[in-house]
Amino acid sequence: MKGVLKVSKEQVIEIERYCDEHRITRKQRIDELGLSRTAYYYTRGLLSEEELHGGQFIPIMSGSGLMQTAPMPVGRSRRKQASVQTELMTIEVRTLSGAEMRLTGNFSTEMLRTILGNV
Repeated sequence: MKGVLKVSKEQVIEIERYCDEHRITRKQRIDELGLSRTAYYYTRGLLSEEELHGGQFIPIMSGSGLMQTAPMPVGRSRRKQASVQTELMTIEVRTLSGAEMRLTGNFSTEMLRTILGNV
């Protein structure tokens, strides 16, 4: 057995990300780093998919603070619009492709239907 005998979880996650970004095989990267393939795959087997491929939400920043959303127009009508009630809430959504999002804001019932209907 060649290479380093122990591989940390952080190393495994970094190797996974590096290989995905640079489109090289895990075997190539493990050999470049002089790690033991057995130790790498053993540690990788201990990690969940969530740990390997994210699992953390990244806040979206604009300038120096969190992005602020502008109020959405409800619609155009010649009749007087009824007031739309909104509630401040946080929604966590995972799409079919695995993308995870956390949305925070004042959402109306219609906005919630639209968001959840398009996931």
